Amino acid sequence: MIRDFPYDAHVHTSLGQGSDAPEECVRAAQAAGLRAVALTDHYDQEESQAPARLAAYARAAEGSPVRVVAGASCAILDPQGRLTLSEQAGQQFALVLARLSPLTEGVARATPVRMETLLENLLEALVRACRRPHVNVLSAPFNLGRFSAALSPGQLPTALLEELAGVMREEEVAFELNNTIWSWYPELPPEEFLEEYGTVVRAFSREGVKFVVGSEARAAAAVGNFGFVAKLTEVTGLEKSQLVDLGRLRAVG
Repeated sequence: MIRDFPYDAHVHTSLGQGSDAPEECVRAAQAAGLRAVALTDHYDQEESQAPARLAAYARAAEGSPVRVVAGASCAILDPQGRLTLSEQAGQQFALVLARLSPLTEGVARATPVRMETLLENLLEALVRACRRPHVNVLSAPFNLGRFSAALSPGQLPTALLEELAGVMREEEVAFELNNTIWSWYPELPPEEFLEEYGTVVRAFSREGVKFVVGSEARAAAAVGNFGFVAKLTEVTGLEKSQLVDLGRLRAVG
């Protein structure tokens, strides 16, 4: 069982959706005893900001014992797996997280009436995103609870999970254990959600998929906050050997 988490793979700074500067987020990671932190601001329409952000991340890393990894979070646009971050831009980052969002057509937008079609769109969007060469992580997988056709984890067919897991294993795309995933399901009590989502995580674990741990912090004080993730790893029995070693990714600077 995992008893401590050595890094945070999902942190937003004031250069994107966060409230605190990269320097403060890196200091918070050090205060939390983390060995590495990935700064992963959104790229929905912000590709031109990448050079300035990368330079700021490098300045934040200067003199810190914490390994700072330059990351990016982008949205999946449709069942073709198109992303809001191009492959060329994505190559600048050591870690690219792809997520479902309100922009995802056929899942969150223009949602089909038939459940079978919705599930087909969902699978295709995630599979094709995983096949994009610059994607390393599926961020907050199955964050569906606030979309117009909300699906709970318990409604996801086992065959869908296994097919996606096979592609993730093949493409070496990790599954993010996201500390805020429960907040996407306001109608589900947290403990009920934990039970349902734990079944999903175990399915990917059985298929040999690797995991990363992310707080999705939007303030420095939340960096390294893994209270829900700790519960999730406990109920699923994940081991530290199943986590991607963020320390092996190239650091900024």
